[in-house]
Amino acid sequence: MDTIDTYSHQARLIIRHLNGDLTEKERTELEAWMASDDRHRRVFEELTRGEWLKEGLQFLESIPVEDAWQKVAARTVQRVPELPERKRRIGWWAVAAAIAASLFFSIQYFREDPVPVVKTAERISPGADKATLTLADGSVMELEAMSADDIIIQGGVRVINLSGKLMYTGVEKNGEIAYNTIRTPPGGQYQLQLSDGTSVWLNASSSLRFPTTFNGEARTVELTGEGYFEVRHDPSKTFTVNLAFGPQLTVQGTSFNINAYPDEPFVRATLLDGKISVGQNGVVKVLAPGQQARWSDREGLKVADDADTDQAIAWKNGQFVFKSMDIRSIMRQIGRWYDVEVAYSGAIGSDLFSGIVSRQSSLEQVLKILEEGGVRFRIEGRRITVFEK
Repeated sequence: MDTIDTYSHQARLIIRHLNGDLTEKERTELEAWMASDDRHRRVFEELTRGEWLKEGLQFLESIPVEDAWQKVAARTVQRVPELPERKRRIGWWAVAAAIAASLFFSIQYFREDPVPVVKTAERISPGADKATLTLADGSVMELEAMSADDIIIQGGVRVINLSGKLMYTGVEKNGEIAYNTIRTPPGGQYQLQLSDGTSVWLNASSSLRFPTTFNGEARTVELTGEGYFEVRHDPSKTFTVNLAFGPQLTVQGTSFNINAYPDEPFVRATLLDGKISVGQNGVVKVLAPGQQARWSDREGLKVADDADTDQAIAWKNGQFVFKSMDIRSIMRQIGRWYDVEVAYSGAIGSDLFSGIVSRQSSLEQVLKILEEGGVRFRIEGRRITVFEK
């Protein structure tokens, strides 16, 4: 019976095959392994021809050493309880371990009584840098079609678009205040640098309304959806984030994430650095780094001391990080990033899932991984139906 050590060993041979480094003895061994079981050959063909391999290698190369072992699970989603935390040195061994995990799950898929997997005629790609900018006069610009040479003047401020980042520069202190709005569609994300140097990353299905320049004693913006902020410190001007619903956040210079989608059960503000005040209906909470404010109509405003900051900003770093999450919470993220409609059929269990998946994976890759956890899907166009196992 194959063990995880066997998978790891065969994974190393596959990597050496991809690099063209196999010795004759290793080539013979790899061919013998494939010949021993038709499933092994099909797994080998799947792992060496798919785009996911290149994506997975690039993803692993970007992982900090101290987080290597947790990130090695980039293509697996496990039912909780989670595996004990371990730290490993990243390198070719980590890549081998990731492919070994894929070997394990793929061989389960190719067993004689295979688990049905999702099928779709059209590959649904992940989201990308795309957004629209609504100017003060109401005109709308598609940012992905706007080059660096297309400079816009708004209230005396130059607006430059550079590879997924919109920058407001050349501030006139007494310039006219004009309001712009940047919106990301489902399947879109974008970065924005405000005129004061504050940086904002917008997740899919989000918007930010902001003045082209900040005059007076306050800097105020309006957010819907999800955004990560790195606010430029200015003791003379507080920075305020107003939400379409929920609390108001006031800061001076700090980094934090706000998740305020209307279809989420809570508005979440997670502080990474500095200090922010979160207020709602006369109740004000001051957060310290590592804390998270949660608000809902039913529960009001509460603060958690043990926020998972890595999970809160995983989207900004190109990852899905699921930690003890139910399938509906996971599918809300997937629906927004892949621009798909999600429906449910039958009774959906309350199982919780944990894992890490690259946001550059195709939709089919992500759903195949989730199917290994016992969830079943049907894809019809851009509609996904989740149904009971």
